[in-house]
Amino acid sequence: MFDNIGSKIINVANITTTIGIVCSCILGIVILLINPILGLVVAGIGSLFSWLGSLVLYGFGYLICQVDILVQRESSNDKNTNEEKLVNEEPEDSKPEMRRHVMSEKCNSFKRTGKHSRGMCLVCYAKDKPLELCKIIDDVGTREWPICDKCIKTFENKMNQ
Repeated sequence: MFDNIGSKIINVANITTTIGIVCSCILGIVILLINPILGLVVAGIGSLFSWLGSLVLYGFGYLICQVDILVQRESSNDKNTNEEKLVNEEPEDSKPEMRRHVMSEKCNSFKRTGKHSRGMCLVCYAKDKPLELCKIIDDVGTREWPICDKCIKTFENKMNQ
């Protein structure tokens, strides 16, 4: 009942505006038969006030929708904090000799996964950097490493040569 309350408030604002405008026009047509000028004024001003009144309700619903989006983003960021801590720890397959191997000519494939985090790049050891999880395939096997933009560009340049 109270799920997605922001969108429900927006729908109520749209419905009340439509009903208010239709009622104002009907009342204006009825009054138009008695007094033409007054009928036009009632239809016009009634429609205008229905629309203006709904702006506040619509704005409130829109505000709630935006706050819900921010809360969802913040809660997903909280879930990623544990992943960021893991990124700062060095996995077993990121020893210096493995990094040299990955950056050498032996890398067969390099793909960006689109998953982002923040922490230490496992190629250049840069700490507290924005990272992207990348899939690296070479003669040793397949690994997914968080890599900084600078190292990603290096990989992409090597792959394009």
